Amino acid sequence: FTTLEGLRGTVVIDEIQHRPDLFSILRVLADRKPLPARFLILGSASPELLRQSSESLAGRLETVPVAGLDLTDNNTVTVGAGRVDSGAVLVRANSEYLSIADNDDVGQNANSFTIALWVYMTDTTGNPSLFTKSTVGGATGEYFCYNEAGQYNFAFRGADGTGSPNVSRANSLNAWQLVICWVDSAAGTVNMQVNNGTVASGSYTQGITNSSVALFIGISSDGSANGLGSAFSGTMDEICIWKRALTAAERTDLYRTGSGNRFQTDFASARMDQTGFWRKTLVNQEVLDLWNGGG
Repeated sequence: FTTLEGLRGTVVIDEIQHRPDLFSILRVLADRKPLPARFLILGSASPELLRQSSESLAGRLETVPVAGLDLTDNNTVTVGAGRVDSGAVLVRANSEYLSIADNDDVGQNANSFTIALWVYMTDTTGNPSLFTKSTVGGATGEYFCYNEAGQYNFAFRGADGTGSPNVSRANSLNAWQLVICWVDSAAGTVNMQVNNGTVASGSYTQGITNSSVALFIGISSDGSANGLGSAFSGTMDEICIWKRALTAAERTDLYRTGSGNRFQTDFASARMDQTGFWRKTLVNQEVLDLWNGGG
């Protein structure tokens, strides 16, 4: 209270989801006459956070939702039933995919990170790609995940130009699977888990390279159906990125015994550490969320 009381003008408080106790203090500060300061509050809008702010600052608060960055729809991705909500239906014959230009949130450099997505694959022709931020063959770029010989494969390109160990887990056709890929820089491991099962893990010593290659979902990063995996055929739902390695308990929560969690609403924001997201909207329906989970 003492720190905030003496401030004047416009005061910006970021990541408010980590300090919900400040709402009661802000109520007192907002009732001062004359008002020496206004507070701009930024943070992830979980349902619990919105409830707390509305109750604590009733009549004193204006909420301004900020839109995310849309993923680009390439070759007319359509809407279908997802695992948690609606999903993005990708047709390999049409080379349909989603993409987003390189930015600090999807680029990893030397940091730990986790990528999770629900996948319903209907065809394995040509080793379909789940996601890639790497050029064909992995010559430049950061990370990629694709199907080959009945397995999902995940690896990244090291800062020294060499590739990390390739970790893999078995896949299934015509069934929903939660694929979680992560790099733990503290442990020096690259990892993959499917449907909360056994973790495939490999060790590495080099850092992760940082590149300007775009992130492609459902196709290889040259935007073609060839090279590092062909175009994906099937449905994807609820894609998330966290800038840290999720814990075993958090991965279990994502799976939720096979029914899945809606990432933007089903977790306490402080626990999952969500800081922003991109949403792809097709035919006025939310079909896929790409979260950047900070950390």
